[in-house]
Amino acid sequence: MNLIKILILLLNFSCFTDVLSRISNGPYVVEIGKNYNNVKSISMSTIGKKISYIPLETKPECVIQKIYKVELSDAYIFIQDFNRILVFDRVGKFVRQIGASGRGPAEQTYLSSFCIDPLKNEVFIVSPNPKLDVFSFNGGFISSTKLDFRPSQIMLNDQNSLIYQLWDEPRKDNPGWVITDKKGKSLAKINRVQKRTSSPGVVVIMVPFYKYNEKVNFMEYANDTLFSLEKSKKAVYAKFQFGKYKMDPDPHSTPSYKNDSINYGNKLWAETIIENEQFIFISMKIGLTHYFRNAVYNKKTNETIFLTENVFRNDINWSTGFWPKLITKDGVLVDYIDSFDLIKGLTPPQLKGKITETSNPVLILLNK
Repeated sequence: MNLIKILILLLNFSCFTDVLSRISNGPYVVEIGKNYNNVKSISMSTIGKKISYIPLETKPECVIQKIYKVELSDAYIFIQDFNRILVFDRVGKFVRQIGASGRGPAEQTYLSSFCIDPLKNEVFIVSPNPKLDVFSFNGGFISSTKLDFRPSQIMLNDQNSLIYQLWDEPRKDNPGWVITDKKGKSLAKINRVQKRTSSPGVVVIMVPFYKYNEKVNFMEYANDTLFSLEKSKKAVYAKFQFGKYKMDPDPHSTPSYKNDSINYGNKLWAETIIENEQFIFISMKIGLTHYFRNAVYNKKTNETIFLTENVFRNDINWSTGFWPKLITKDGVLVDYIDSFDLIKGLTPPQLKGKITETSNPVLILLNK
């Protein structure tokens, strides 16, 4: 048997034992509490080798106040600003705006979220009104549907349906997630486990809600369990053990931001999660503040590490640090940063002369 065949057999055996280990061990166990002080500087080269930048063109008609969400297709970059979707090509040149500000069909006063169907070239936009608007990639209006629930996030469930994460409001027995067809007709509802009754309570808008291996994963506010959706049924995917740092899932809010910060000052809850074949990237809010801590769970070693300064240290070109906010279908890790913050440090050579302090944000792409 030649060397190549031996290597192939070893690789297949390694993959097989990984699968067996995963089945025998059950859900992943992410030890947050025990690793609260396990803070390390991790190099960017640990998660990728090739870095590239896409400066988003800055024109009066496409000045970005804040990036709320990014989606990428083969040809376009879709950016969610406060009340509009801006489309750029893959080198960052502004192409068009989708939708318009207003209260009529094809208009939005405020956006909750959006998603794209890259196969059918469709954009789905949800507003807290609540409604679902559908556009083509070229900006053409397709349809608008009034929804009977208040969506916070949306993604493509499969080629025929959409799934939404709903606002989590105390004293309201609403489902946590709803599946509809692409016209907004309800197909299934998924209830939350915990009931929230505090008055005054906290309205939670963002919780972990992402796709991995074509399955939707989601997590309730301040809960320990990350679920995976299998044929409209919840299956346990990972258990998070926060220990004494676990956030109260039904906190009381007060008029005093200071008191809330003190009461829950060392508590953590997962706000966003994304995942690739080796790592689960977890961004956690600290109590009821706007502060956060980022940690990474290594699925192969079962190690949980909190990152120094909440980013991977840039050891590739020694510019700004990196925290992935999106993972594309082909495995590219995507971050974005304000131009002002980028040029305060070591500006990458390919961006010199292309951005100023007032330029639109820059996308950072990290490949293997």
